[in-house]
Amino acid sequence: MKDVCFVTPGLRRGGMERVLCELANYGVSKGIKVAIICLIPCEIGYELDQKVTVYMPKLTHKRGILFKLKIFQFLFQTLKVLRPSVVLGFSEVFNPLSIVACKLLSIKVYVSDRSNPLRVHKRIDRLLRKFTYPFAMGLIAQTERAKNIFISRKYNTNIKVIPNPIKQFNNDNFNSSLKAIIHVGSLIPRKNQSELIKIFDRAGLQDWKLYLVGNGPMKQDLLHLIKRLNLKERVFLVGEVSNIDEWLSKGSIFAFCSLAEGFPNALNEAMAFPLAVISYDCPTGISELIEDNVNGYIIPMHDQETFCKRLQLLANDEELRLKFMRNSIQNRKKYSSDMIGDMYFN
Repeated sequence: MKDVCFVTPGLRRGGMERVLCELANYGVSKGIKVAIICLIPCEIGYELDQKVTVYMPKLTHKRGILFKLKIFQFLFQTLKVLRPSVVLGFSEVFNPLSIVACKLLSIKVYVSDRSNPLRVHKRIDRLLRKFTYPFAMGLIAQTERAKNIFISRKYNTNIKVIPNPIKQFNNDNFNSSLKAIIHVGSLIPRKNQSELIKIFDRAGLQDWKLYLVGNGPMKQDLLHLIKRLNLKERVFLVGEVSNIDEWLSKGSIFAFCSLAEGFPNALNEAMAFPLAVISYDCPTGISELIEDNVNGYIIPMHDQETFCKRLQLLANDEELRLKFMRNSIQNRKKYSSDMIGDMYFN
């Protein structure tokens, strides 16, 4: 492969955007010419190698079919000029546009479907995926469960599982004595921080603190909950941060109560840091990262009682935390940028 073009909605700060930037940087480090087409104008939230070329339309983001037609026109014209060897669509919503444009231009196209496969999308989006995905050269799923669901839906005959690369950590310290629980995620309903706060309150860990790293529309609701439960001295909303290492280094436990994930990047990075992890078994990806009672705890969805008891065990047993840390640090190599980058580009 001599050149590749990624197609994505944007490059703001987020899990998908970080992964795309890491893959782009890895590609140019291997001598591959990399371009990124952003379909919605935005600021770039992550560092990109100067050899990576980014294209954005001069459009004001709006909803509706007219805006999508303008996006398609921009995508088609840009691909017509670039003529890359391969295009990789990086958004389940816009993947159909990439497939149609590439088919019209006779360009090889692969797509990565990054959503929770059990999520119910709009009917029009479901139909577009159903009728366009079979025309892609291949489909990339993030988990085995997602792959099996895509096979059952007959999305494509060439489906490969490629998980996300993680940020590379160089710390060798296992600071299992810190009495702080870390959570990283946007403050949105799907991340379910309210349930985590209630579990923390129920656990009664008076000498522990809970730090929620991230920002979003649920912030005020969570602040009200913290106040109502009288946890202002023990639960803190940190906001969005640029250096996640700093906050992971403040704790020894990472707790995750998400309702659904495409692939749980934040959890995987916490394991690689490493922290001792405890998580609900939400769809999808949790059970592919955690082996229960070996490198973390997996809790059945919404079983607050079990989550609370396991969290208490973890908080009261430093040796158990250290065991989980030592076993989960292996994720560093398994999900390294080199390992995942090779899977994409080779």
